[in-house]
Formats: sequence, structure tokens, C-alpha cells
Amino acid sequence: MGMRLVSQVNFSLAILLTMQLAIAAAPMAKPNCTDHCGSISIPYPFGIGKDCYMEDWFEIECDNTINPPRPLLSRFNMEVFRIDLGSSAVEVESPIISSNCSGREDGMPVNLTGSPFLLSDENVFTATGCNTRALVTYNSPQLVGCDSTCLGEQNDVDWREMLPKIMRKGSDGNWLREYCSGYNCCQTIIPSLVQVFNPILQDKEGNQNKGGCKLAFIAGGAGTIFQRNKDPYVQFPMLIDWMINSSRKKDVDWETVNCFNYSDNSFNEPVFRCSCKNGYEGNPYLRCTDIDECKDPTYGQCQGILRCVNTRGSYKCVPDAKWIHFCKEKKQHQEEGKVLQKNVTATNKFKPRQC
Repeated sequence: MGMRLVSQVNFSLAILLTMQLAIAAAPMAKPNCTDHCGSISIPYPFGIGKDCYMEDWFEIECDNTINPPRPLLSRFNMEVFRIDLGSSAVEVESPIISSNCSGREDGMPVNLTGSPFLLSDENVFTATGCNTRALVTYNSPQLVGCDSTCLGEQNDVDWREMLPKIMRKGSDGNWLREYCSGYNCCQTIIPSLVQVFNPILQDKEGNQNKGGCKLAFIAGGAGTIFQRNKDPYVQFPMLIDWMINSSRKKDVDWETVNCFNYSDNSFNEPVFRCSCKNGYEGNPYLRCTDIDECKDPTYGQCQGILRCVNTRGSYKCVPDAKWIHFCKEKKQHQEEGKVLQKNVTATNKFKPRQC
């Protein structure tokens, strides 16, 4: 009987602890939905499986036929490297468009028209080649691009050698570097609100499909660059921003979430982005939960005879009755010429408290 009672108590405590953790941890995915594909986090509005994403544009297909599993942005068949709720951006594999490059499979142009996605203006447009002019139409007939030349009698570049040079190795991964100065390769920024990437590769005289190997791609200047050991092709990450249709605002918890409207010609109707308000954390498209600042040393701390009390979205410092009593007693003993020896555990964990 005693053993059964102990087992029941332990089981009940385990259930209670699980419930508390579930309440404390803000969900990233919808209930009963997978929140990871391999090591990649898949937060809502993205999702894997029916009823797990906000709309079809945000559907993620998890390819489990390879190890580790690979998430794909289903409508575009783009591999996903990272989804960042804070900046409303997705890091996907960038297609590398090429011309006259032997032994290389050409990437497909990007067309996000009609979707809630935009090419981020944090991307860098990069091209390689000799006597090469690479152009991108961003608001027809307006163009942006750069010229790449070679020194001396060099009239071609080896893409196998060139692409790795545009990587900068670091302890936290490989990054796109500002390597290109116009010789062998060139770089330039891309404008905002672009949804199509289909570069024109030509020589400086305007002739296409002439001359040596030419490559062009866009990649996030601060994004990780992946290179698979068994893949001869360097993979560059492209950043795409995403918006939410304004019809979804009815689902927002306005007490804990801030939303910002965006209007431009790229979208047929108003769109917006959301973030958790100060003092809250989690997924703004599902639920933001209160941050207990009293348990987090990165937030403000109460000092002296004050103790921290958590409130919704904030905290406050209130007089601690125990410390007030202790300080009065200490002062009384000091006045009587006595030394008070007493160990008191401070309720403030982060700084020593003094009377």
C-alpha cells in the first residue's frame, strides 16, 4: 500500500511538472504538429503536414530520405536552412545561375510573384567571370548590376576555384565575404521589394552566351554558407522576407503582440508582421508568454530592501517586510554597541542586499 501511494505521488508530481513546463514554454508550432525537420526549427506560420501551416505558401515538406532530414519550402522546392521569427526572414538555398560553365548544373531563376515573400535587401548580388556584365531587372525597365574583369591575358575563371574564395571561414560557420572588387568577380546590393531573380549574363559589349564561364547569385551578407562534404557545389544562403495577409489580424492577441502594416505594389492587399511586446516572448502568431524578469538576471534588478515582483509584461520593486524588520533590528543592536550575527538569505539572487 505504501509503495503504491509513493508511486501515485511521484506520478502526480511528474504530471504536474510536465503541465507547468508546457504552460511556461511558449509553443513554436501548432498543437500536434512537428516543430522540427532534422535540426531545423519550423515555427508557425510555417508547418509540416495538413493544418499545421497558416496557408499553402508556408507549407514545409520534410525530406526524410536523406540524413539529416532536409526541410523544403514546398511551393518553391527550396531547401530551408533557417527560419527567423524575429526578423520575419527565411534562409533558403540560393540558385546559382550560370552560362558557359562546363560541369555545372544550372540553377533555376526565382519568381516569388503572388506569394507573401520578398527577396531581402540584405542580400548581396554577386557575379563572376571575365569581361562579364551581370544585370537584374528590379522594376522594369530599371536594372541593377556589376561588371567583372580579369587581369592580363586571362579570359576565363574556374568556378570550382572561384566560389570557395567568396566564403569566409569562422568558428560559427562559413560566411559570405566582401571578396569581390571587380576583378574575377563583382558584388553590389539589390534594391528592396524585389520578387524575381533572373539575372542577365553577358559580356560588356552586350553579347550573351559568348566568352567564358559566367555565374551570378544573391546571398545574405550575414548568413551561413553551407558546403556538403559529398556535394561539389558550394551552397549559398539567400534571405527572403515574409509577410502575413491582413485578414489574419483577427487571430492576433493584441494584449501581448505588436503588429506593423506594410503597403507596397508587390502585394495585392495589405500585409503585416508581428512581434511579441516588451516583457513577452514566444511566437507572436500563436501565443506570447510573460517573461518573469525576477528570475532573469539580464533584466532590471531590485536593490536594497526592495524585492522583485513579476507583473504581466513587466516587474516592480516593492519593500521586503523581512528585510525592513532585519534592518531595524540591526540598527537597534548597532546603537546598543552590539554586533548582530545573523545569516539571512537574500530574496534577490543577483546582487547582495544592504540595509
